[in-house]
Amino acid sequence: MKKTILLMMAIISLCLVCNNASAYTRETDPAAPLPSNYIGYGEWNTDGDLEDWSYNDQVSNVVVQGGNFDALSVNADPQMNLDVASLGSVDPRNGKITIAGTIIDIRAKFITNTASTRIDLFPTIDGIFQVPPITIADSIETNGEFHVYRVTLDSTDTNLLGTLEAMRFDPVSDVVATEAFEIDYFRIANMDVPPVPPAPSYTVELDPITPLDNYISIGDWNTDDDFENWTTHLVDNAAVYGGSITGMVVGNDMNISLDITTLSSNDVRGGNVMITGSVYEIRLRFDQYTETLR
Repeated sequence: MKKTILLMMAIISLCLVCNNASAYTRETDPAAPLPSNYIGYGEWNTDGDLEDWSYNDQVSNVVVQGGNFDALSVNADPQMNLDVASLGSVDPRNGKITIAGTIIDIRAKFITNTASTRIDLFPTIDGIFQVPPITIADSIETNGEFHVYRVTLDSTDTNLLGTLEAMRFDPVSDVVATEAFEIDYFRIANMDVPPVPPAPSYTVELDPITPLDNYISIGDWNTDDDFENWTTHLVDNAAVYGGSITGMVVGNDMNISLDITTLSSNDVRGGNVMITGSVYEIRLRFDQYTETLR
């Protein structure tokens, strides 16, 4: 009976491993060109520009020149890394989503007689570092010529589909000997973009006819020198007097702020909930020399 139970457990474990197998496809020097909607995650077309990629101490003699990333692998775990999520919001590499049909192309060259090895990619998808990696190639071409290594993701690669936040790229996996490699480009095509949030549906009125009622005053400033917990930023000569808060703008990010969460529990401004139909009303005055801004 015990042997039967152990055998059943072994079969169940084997099935779980099968269910987790990736279904992406691999190609070397594919006949079909990469779709034109690709994003260059590494092009290295400017000498000396790493394009935000970093590398560990098992990658040596790094040079970006002639449109290539040239380096030596000096131990068994060379790594190149790109923190995609830290790139600026205008960087086209940031915020993209891998989907079924996403294509990863890497054009690389290895010196003649490089030890036969894998090319691995460990992506971070939706905050999760993916292990095992995407094996871009399970055997590299070692004839000293450039080759394109391609992976196309499948709909069943669910752990690999999502927002691409970082990449660890192992160009020469598990080779202890020193090996030279060059990477021409690292491109990804057929990616999705985050959905655009809907436009705000609020309305704006200037000097509305209907009076405001049932309101809570967030700031009235009816007591001279009492800022009522508000703070100022880039405002000179800020003051409260005559029922108003006044000041002089001295920067393009001028603002006044109120942290409602820090107010005392008996302050009527705290703990209120905005609902559909809630109304903000602000009464302001600017001098005649004020620029027309928002």
